[in-house]
Amino acid sequence: MGDETRMGILEFLAKEGEMKAGDICAAFPQHSPPGISAHLKKLLEVGLVTRRKEVQVRWYNLDKEAFDQALEWIHCLGMSKKSFQRSRFNQYENHGKQNESRQFELFNSSLK
Repeated sequence: MGDETRMGILEFLAKEGEMKAGDICAAFPQHSPPGISAHLKKLLEVGLVTRRKEVQVRWYNLDKEAFDQALEWIHCLGMSKKSFQRSRFNQYENHGKQNESRQFELFNSSLK
């Protein structure tokens, strides 16, 4: 999913529904058909699109359930990252306060 073209293909399928491989290629004229085919293969491998064959025609569609799960995972990952960053910040902040307190104790004891 980390590729702009693959994200474009996913958006295209989400808007248009099931499409023939040739129509997907036509929607991305800046890419060669083998390039689009490689992107579709990768999306199939990760389970974000489905494919059905009709004689010589290949139809692709967004697997909405898998896509929704991926979006949920990405959202949770983002939330986890924020939580992790917040906990790390608090940890450093508390460590800094403990360090200041310890330095103050050492300074006071040196004055005695």
